Amino acid sequence: MSPQAPLAAPDSDTGGNNVRPYAALGTALVLSHDGYLRLTLAAFRAIALRHLFSGLDEDAEGPGHDAAGASVASILGFTEWCSDTTPAVSLGWDWRLNTHGRRPRYVRDSEVRSNVMLIEPGLGDLGELATSATLSAAVDALPWATETNNYITNQYGWHLSNLTVTPD
Repeated sequence: MSPQAPLAAPDSDTGGNNVRPYAALGTALVLSHDGYLRLTLAAFRAIALRHLFSGLDEDAEGPGHDAAGASVASILGFTEWCSDTTPAVSLGWDWRLNTHGRRPRYVRDSEVRSNVMLIEPGLGDLGELATSATLSAAVDALPWATETNNYITNQYGWHLSNLTVTPD
């Protein structure tokens, strides 16, 4: 669970006030009254993210569906990533194991949920839809599938011991 290269390491603790300045940001992260961390895209990309945890979801169809004979089972899950900043940046999304190619691979299966609201200096918030789309594109550029696979394999390895997953 090593931190990903910036998408900054703390300069120093600021005397115990729970706000850590980051050199690349040139400012401290501040939690807004509505729970968002308002960041420019450049500031967001300067923050290193690390894998926090991942898990498996139950098959959406469940074992009681009405299929006769063999049926396709889905492997679905979620993953959560965070920063080591105070306050922390938090990003989470759902994934599925795509088994339609030669080898299974992890695919992001939802928009990114986050406490980040992207801003454009002088213009304000980009809005929830634009922020979600931009964060989703940033997540797609991370090697999240490898970290998620490692975590899932370690947590549920006895279930997936014969499955070889290809990271994107």
